[in-house]
Amino acid sequence: MLDSYEEKRNYKVSNMIEEIKLSDKTSIYKASYNWEYNQEAFIKRAYEVEKFKLKNNIILYFLFDCLEFRSINSFALETCKQISNVSPKEWAIKNWVYISDGVSELTLNKAISEGKKEHNWHTHNTTYDNFQQIKTDWTFCFYVQVPDGLNNNEGKVVFRTEDSNLHYFLPKQGDVYLFPGDLDHSTVGILEEKNKARVLIAGNVSLDPLKCFKAKKVI
Repeated sequence: MLDSYEEKRNYKVSNMIEEIKLSDKTSIYKASYNWEYNQEAFIKRAYEVEKFKLKNNIILYFLFDCLEFRSINSFALETCKQISNVSPKEWAIKNWVYISDGVSELTLNKAISEGKKEHNWHTHNTTYDNFQQIKTDWTFCFYVQVPDGLNNNEGKVVFRTEDSNLHYFLPKQGDVYLFPGDLDHSTVGILEEKNKARVLIAGNVSLDPLKCFKAKKVI
């Protein structure tokens, strides 16, 4: 489903967008959310979404619209438009929430950190799973809350470029990372209980979702 809402105000990205070159072919970007809505409001929304998870811990995707999600989606969309230097007439955004306290994942995280298991490498090539034609231009991760006392690579986001090199980054609260939808990425888990959970709200953004459906002109 295409996001149809349109902000009446002129929404601007107030902070500088930092380009981070991972290789000759690949760049990611980082910005800082302007906290139009505060951290507590986002955490409340994130845990509300958590209630809709299936028993086997597979996320049940559903439409969940609220002012907080509209805010971060608008922020991410404007950032994507600036990065891509385009002004789309329509777009598509799919959101999900990820909360990790490390407790249920300690064994797996330890095995990955010791090199006994591979990272959970994955991409987000399409914005919606049931619309394969809708290509994801950008994926964004908004770090609502980050635990204290992270050690070594704990809690970092890691990208794997076409040259097989790994690039690690430790996000701060309020950071928004944006990267191409087809870029291999993963996260480094929490290796011990922390004082608070890691909470992020993410999304896939397609800046021209109707491209594949537009009729070809016949000359």
